[in-house]
Amino acid sequence: MLKKNVKTNITGYLFSLPYLLGMIIFTLIPTALAVYYSLCEYPMIAPPEFIGLANYKNLLSDEIFAKGLKNSLYFAVLFAPSMTLISLAFAVVLNRAVNYFKGKSLVIIRAIYYFPAIAPWAVIGTIAMWFFNKDVGAINNVIEFLGFDRIAFLTAKSKWFIPSMVSSGVWKGLGYMMFIYLVGLQNIPSSFYEAADIDGASGWHKIKYITIPQLTPTIFFVSIISILWSFNTFEQFYIMGSTINDSDLEGLNLIMYMYNLGFKYFKMGYSTSIAWVLFVITGTITLIQNKLQKYWVHY
Repeated sequence: MLKKNVKTNITGYLFSLPYLLGMIIFTLIPTALAVYYSLCEYPMIAPPEFIGLANYKNLLSDEIFAKGLKNSLYFAVLFAPSMTLISLAFAVVLNRAVNYFKGKSLVIIRAIYYFPAIAPWAVIGTIAMWFFNKDVGAINNVIEFLGFDRIAFLTAKSKWFIPSMVSSGVWKGLGYMMFIYLVGLQNIPSSFYEAADIDGASGWHKIKYITIPQLTPTIFFVSIISILWSFNTFEQFYIMGSTINDSDLEGLNLIMYMYNLGFKYFKMGYSTSIAWVLFVITGTITLIQNKLQKYWVHY
């Protein structure tokens, strides 16, 4: 009996070994090295030199870091609620489209909404840059037609830069989040709406008292993902910021500053310390959201 248990345990460990090795090699070891490098001066062409908390102390007086942090927070404050609410509104409309469109027409409509989520940022960013271009952009053409001066949206010092990036990011991720909502909407029992119809409830009351409460777990999930996306946006800023001067490019957000420090100036230790600050910020926000969910999320 004892030999059988030992054999069973060994078999279980062998089946778990690939996962355990992957976790150790690709998660635990890189995490430990990242902690160590953040406490070092590491120019990559020489061995890391331990300097304690100096990198974190330098962040407190780093003006570019402060600018990047401000822009990252501003982007997150605009992006996360916009993505959560706009994708919800589109999902509700698309869910009702089932009553009016059938077969291939419904598939085509869903594909049109989902296309930006499939296309890479190289494509979406290029299209967005054309839309927001000061000289030939479609948005500025409309602004000029209405009698207003053209706006330089995609310049680092423009007050419209972050809102422009947010609108482009929402357009890119709309289809993905919208289909997550669609799954949640289709899992709401139809009997709830049938009972509401019998009671004479209006469309707004059905949304307020049935759809939204039943969808709160999905809304919670989408809000978490949206916040994580907002703080880890790199491709969008890298592509759409390609026309901005290098001196202004570094402070666009924390991810851009971290990238430039590590792979342009080879200050890997200082760059890693920024990564840990970003991790603490996103982790703290996520924990707060988890604590607050008991007040509004209904399972």
